[in-house]
Amino acid sequence: VLALPAVAADLTPGSWRLVLLDGVEFGATATLVIGPDGRISGQAPCNAWFSRGLRADGALFGPIGSTRMACEALGLENAFFEALSMMRSAETLPEGLTLRGDGREMLFVPHKD
Repeated sequence: VLALPAVAADLTPGSWRLVLLDGVEFGATATLVIGPDGRISGQAPCNAWFSRGLRADGALFGPIGSTRMACEALGLENAFFEALSMMRSAETLPEGLTLRGDGREMLFVPHKD
């Protein structure tokens, strides 16, 4: 995984847990971990995931890879990955980390591992 300073500058390092997807409470656990070196990874409802960051089209997360285990929350996992791939901006606010893109929004709060 490559460290990309452009991503590290836009995303606050730390461990984050998704609480709202497009304004609706997310019904499973999904995390986003941003390392101080810009490495990006996390846990979706079923699988661990990772990304190199910044795509050529301006999206925050480049090709997203993941393990391939099935679980009951696979529909939520697909929704998580679909939204994540659309995110183009990041803003750290008092309530958490907000990602936005293509009319979609994801709100993450600090997460303890």
